[in-house]
Amino acid sequence: MRSKLALVLSLLTLAFGACEAGSQADTQSGSQAATVSGQTVAAATGVAISIPAFTYQESQNLQTTRVVSIYDSGGFAQRFEENFHSDGTGQVALSVDSYAGLGSAVWSVPSAQLIASYYDRQTYLLKYRDLHLGSSTSLHRNFRWTEQPGLVQVAGIDCKSIHAHSVEGLGDFDFLVTADTNLLLGWTTYDVQGNPQMKLETTAVDFTPDHNGILWAVPAVAEQAYSGSIDDPLLGFSPVTPQYLPPGFYTLEKRLLLANGVLGGLGNIQATLYTDGIHILFIAQQKVLAPPALSRVSGATLVKFAKIGGIGVAEGDGPNGRVYVVSQLPTEELQTIFGSMF
Repeated sequence: MRSKLALVLSLLTLAFGACEAGSQADTQSGSQAATVSGQTVAAATGVAISIPAFTYQESQNLQTTRVVSIYDSGGFAQRFEENFHSDGTGQVALSVDSYAGLGSAVWSVPSAQLIASYYDRQTYLLKYRDLHLGSSTSLHRNFRWTEQPGLVQVAGIDCKSIHAHSVEGLGDFDFLVTADTNLLLGWTTYDVQGNPQMKLETTAVDFTPDHNGILWAVPAVAEQAYSGSIDDPLLGFSPVTPQYLPPGFYTLEKRLLLANGVLGGLGNIQATLYTDGIHILFIAQQKVLAPPALSRVSGATLVKFAKIGGIGVAEGDGPNGRVYVVSQLPTEELQTIFGSMF
């Protein structure tokens, strides 16, 4: 997929912060296996629990080393060792220190291109790729929560293993949180067949970090709340609302990203964020100011699909401009959402 798309995706998430943690709700039992530091968390029958409230790394003053694994259809992973800094007041920085290719056990120095890509996408990765819990209503409706017995060690810290089962069959989640403060130190996402898609594991934590010399993430473009038709002159078109959303999804926020002049040939972006409480869905729309546009044949919109860092993207040109549908959801869902907009 073009580097321009990666930059568009990085711009999309400048407008969205983490969702609020949910409150209590009734749940039922479930089980799933998770792997931490090479050890498998026993997939025993979990104990039903209320919706947990997590503490997120970006809300704390700390430095962590994290390993992100992205799996292919055969179960092989490419791995990224990340260095994360947060000052607890909103300043964050994320960089990549090492890389291991698909299925490789050997770490190598990341390329200059990968380092630059992390710098461009760090806000996108932290706010979109990393997991956050949404509203208690959505978490109650869409997931059943269980806690596995016993504790596991993550970065030398006792942690609980919590499983979220998707009642709509859109893919489950495992979370690893500290036993005393519920600080989220790891998670695994699963596809609809129960295969791991992506995993984040924290391998080291420093609660008294040295932030000297850290280059904090800076928004690439200005953004504001999207106010409907009053803002359409800034877009040059009226955004289209999808006629289909996956079960349990709701609109979380609409933003206007003032990207005109940042991306050659593309205008400002209207982005709407949808969620079921954990899964995230972006729909972004943008006027194409200059050719080339994506292909259209006999009035039909052609859509391109790609995977970027475990995230699926459907991209195509409609009557009003370019449309991006971005999510970890199955490709079939992205295709249906995209098709419902025309």
